[in-house]
Amino acid sequence: MEDTGQVLYVYRCPACQARGEVHLPGDTHDGEAACCRSCGGPVVLEWDGGVTLHVTPPIGDGSADS
Repeated sequence: MEDTGQVLYVYRCPACQARGEVHLPGDTHDGEAACCRSCGGPVVLEWDGGVTLHVTPPIGDGSADS
């Protein structure tokens, strides 16, 4: 089964002071260079405490009898 987890990375732009976030697959992008979505300036991604988003299919339609 393929892991579809997305890890949250945050940044603060030194040029315009904007804060931003991106979700990327895997936890290996900490410290990577990226571009600010606000001004396009260079930023450094920081792993945000291990927050990982997983897409899971619905278990059922909720109509099971107990």
